[in-house]
Amino acid sequence: MDQLKKPTYAIKIQELIEGKKILTYPVQFIRGKTIDDVLIVEEAQNLTKAQMLAILTRIGKTGKIIINGDLEQTDIRDNGMNGLAYAIELSKRISDIQYIKLKENHRSDLVGKILDYLEKSGLAENTMVIYASDHGEYCGDHGLLLKGPAHFRGLINMPLLWKVPGLTKTSVSDSLVSTVDVPKTILSLLGMKEKQHPEIFHTGYDIKPILEDPNNKLREQLLIEHDDELKRNESFRLRTLITETHRLTIYDGFENCGDIFNYKDDPGEVNNLWDKDSELKFDLTNKLMREIISLQPRLPTRKAQH
Repeated sequence: MDQLKKPTYAIKIQELIEGKKILTYPVQFIRGKTIDDVLIVEEAQNLTKAQMLAILTRIGKTGKIIINGDLEQTDIRDNGMNGLAYAIELSKRISDIQYIKLKENHRSDLVGKILDYLEKSGLAENTMVIYASDHGEYCGDHGLLLKGPAHFRGLINMPLLWKVPGLTKTSVSDSLVSTVDVPKTILSLLGMKEKQHPEIFHTGYDIKPILEDPNNKLREQLLIEHDDELKRNESFRLRTLITETHRLTIYDGFENCGDIFNYKDDPGEVNNLWDKDSELKFDLTNKLMREIISLQPRLPTRKAQH
């Protein structure tokens, strides 16, 4: 993840904020202001009804408001009437307000439509299907929502569904697999020889043996690199080692703290062993260091003859 660059649109938004073209306000600062242009309210499900009412009364004659949120991700427990729910109820009573609701489980519906089309069109037996994600969600685990720089299982243990005609069968595997394994495996399944693979794929594994037999194991451990950009030129960095039995996470800038959890004895990741088992900490830290060294790209390639 540390190799990814910030998207152009994100940089542009940051420039607009710094140039005062876009103004950002905490909710409590909206009082006393009149909005005559456009106000965008994010995460409205985490506002109270009173806060939403205060915001709505700040819209001027020429002002417009866009309210975003997800009712299923709210922290407010007030008979379901959080700020977003209140705004939705109002929108249903006023004809000039447009209320747009994304269809529930719309992603799953779309996947189903794709699979149905493949079957009906006769392409299913000649089409590889991969359903994956770049990260998971906390969904309330450990009191957290959405995503962030804390590598609990809900965030990093994403499902990976993979169907290859003539190869895979309905099964479940608990073998360690990383997202960097996906492109290398695709190229292998397409018959591309190893020497033709781009060198940036050298860190990945060809997981075809796992697709053939879910009991196969290819990795003893895997590395997660995470750079969370807080603002321009400032990031929060962490590195995580995952084994069959443990997770180790080290945070840059915090020398005397980290995470060590035993997946077998503590699947809920409640008992942090960082300060409780020095021998385990040494062993996992040593493995993390060696994993980082082994994955360093061997670029640029050597040109000299001697």
